[in-house]
Parts: sequence; structure tokens; C-alpha cells
Amino acid sequence: MPSSTILFGATSILGYSIAKLFPDTVLPFVTRANRAKTIRQWPVLNLEDPAWPTEVFAKHQPDLFIQCHAVCDVPRCEVAPHWAREVNIVYLKRVLDAIAGGTFSPGEPERYRGLIDGLLNRDTYLLMADFADYVATQGRVDALWRDKAAWAQCAISNVAAMGPFSSDRTVREYVDKVWTAPLRR
Repeated sequence: MPSSTILFGATSILGYSIAKLFPDTVLPFVTRANRAKTIRQWPVLNLEDPAWPTEVFAKHQPDLFIQCHAVCDVPRCEVAPHWAREVNIVYLKRVLDAIAGGTFSPGEPERYRGLIDGLLNRDTYLLMADFADYVATQGRVDALWRDKAAWAQCAISNVAAMGPFSSDRTVREYVDKVWTAPLRR
């Protein structure tokens, strides 16, 4: 069965687990910096090439795409946050300028200064580093939404595959494994 799901972020705990659980249906991508032996056979993200995501999605035509964590060269972003800012700031510049300029707080132009300083100077959660891929992924979602038949197929497939995540199963697991309480019916 060919891969029907593309997974970005296969080096996160969640991404790795999903990729290992569903090796026949999930095509995981990893960052160039993370080439551990267990994932070496997985394809590498190429975020420097703006055409790469379009080519990947055209080639594999997935029914589902999953983003498990910052889809960027996380080690590089941590070592060189200025690199991530330079790569992604183009998409954010207008929004950041509007926030920093007081557009959303006309009576208090400095109100969000701490937020902007944190994003531009620390980016602890790699929001800036991941933003370009978020925008690209949202573009693919938008394109899929315009193709009503493809969207319906993905929606039906997603709902059909949600069984293991049902609240009934979750409550039963908590009763058995966490609370160790007798289940009353």
C-alpha cells in the first residue's frame, strides 16, 4: 500500500511514534541535521528550496499531512536564531510591524513590546522558525479545500481513522491504568 500520509517532524517523539506505528502508510520527513541511524532511510526536508513542498505534495499526493513539531532545522535554529528569523521574517514582517506600531493597541502603542521582543530576540518556542512552513501547509490545506471531492475524501478518511482516539476508549484506559478504579456500567 503506498504512503497516503506525509509526516513532517518525524524526529519529535510524537512524529517518530506515528512513523514507526504506520510504516506502510506514513512517509516521514526529517531535518537534515538529524540523521540518527534509526531514521537515516527517511527523506530529508529541504526548506531552503521554496519549490520543494509543492514538488513533494505533487509527487506523493497524500490524503493527509501531519505536522508534529517545528518543521525546520531545529538544531540550526537553536544555534543560529538569526538564520530562522531571516528565513521566515518575510512572512511575518507586516504583522510584526503592525503589532509593534500599535495598530492593535492604538491607545497603548508599547503594549505588545514584550511579545515582539521575545519573538525577535529569543523565539523560545521556535514560532518564527516554523512560520514559513505553517504558511506553506495552510496554502496546501486551502488548495485541498477548494477541491471539494478531495476534501470530502480526506475528511471521511480522517473521521474513519479516529476510532482509536475516542473519548470512551480514553476514559476506559484512565479507569484501568491511571485511576485503577472499577468500571461501573
